[in-house]
Amino acid sequence: MSERKPFQQTWNSWIDEQVAKAQREGAFDNLPGTGKPLKNLDRPYEEDWWLREFLEREQLSVTPEPIDLRARITQLREEALKVTDEREARRRFVAMNALIARLNGIPQPDAMAPVAPVDVDEEIRAWRRRRGAQRNG
Repeated sequence: MSERKPFQQTWNSWIDEQVAKAQREGAFDNLPGTGKPLKNLDRPYEEDWWLREFLEREQLSVTPEPIDLRARITQLREEALKVTDEREARRRFVAMNALIARLNGIPQPDAMAPVAPVDVDEEIRAWRRRRGAQRNG
């Protein structure tokens, strides 16, 4: 469809011709979503609907990376405390330290203090104590 519109042809007739040609060639056959209802028709109109859908589809965030990393670090700690396998808990604490190192390597606003890495062995000892208390309690 990179051909140019002929000088003597109107825009509308040229566009109609391009659409008809694409239909004949099957360009509109088997498109994703064919036969499915349109999403979000019940939502009120928002000017940035397309941006919200793009961010959701591409799994992007508008939150600054340092804030995202801090949230992920907190999430990893909570997940590590819930797992029942010590190796998995250790893996999550190590992953937490990797995120902390990444976070501390990013320039941050003055109000955000660096995050100290965790002592993985101390975290595992605390994890064991909590696991023992849960079994006994």
